[in-house]
Formats: sequence, structure tokens, C-alpha cells
Amino acid sequence: MATLNLSVTIADQDLPRLLEACRDVFGNPELTEAQMTEMLRQYGITQMTQLVHNYERKLAIKAAEDAAYSIEVQ
Repeated sequence: MATLNLSVTIADQDLPRLLEACRDVFGNPELTEAQMTEMLRQYGITQMTQLVHNYERKLAIKAAEDAAYSIEVQ
């Protein structure tokens, strides 16, 4: 299994802003920095899953549209 190490650096002065935004978006006014980090990790996983799903769906639709279907009708 592959591991993606995604490191994100944010300016010290911007961390409180991000935390406040996450508290609002995730509906938890008591959200800690550690909890926020995990929620953002989970959010990223969901986004990656959706990205692959959408891409493969697009490919499947194109393959179906490009397929040569023929039926014999009398």
C-alpha cells in the first residue's frame, strides 16, 4: 500500500483564522487544532475518493458513448 505524505505549511498568524473557519464549517465551536487537522485529513481523503470516482465515471461515459452498437431490427 502506498502512503502519501501531504505536508501543509501555514503562516503562524493564519492558523487561528483557519481554526475559526473550520469551527464554523464543521459546526464545532470547541474544535481543537488536533481535531481540525484530523478533520481536514478526512476531508482530503473524501476529496481524493470523489476525484477518482468522477474521473473514472467520465471515462466510462466516454467509452459507452464511443462504442459501436448495432442491433438488427426487422
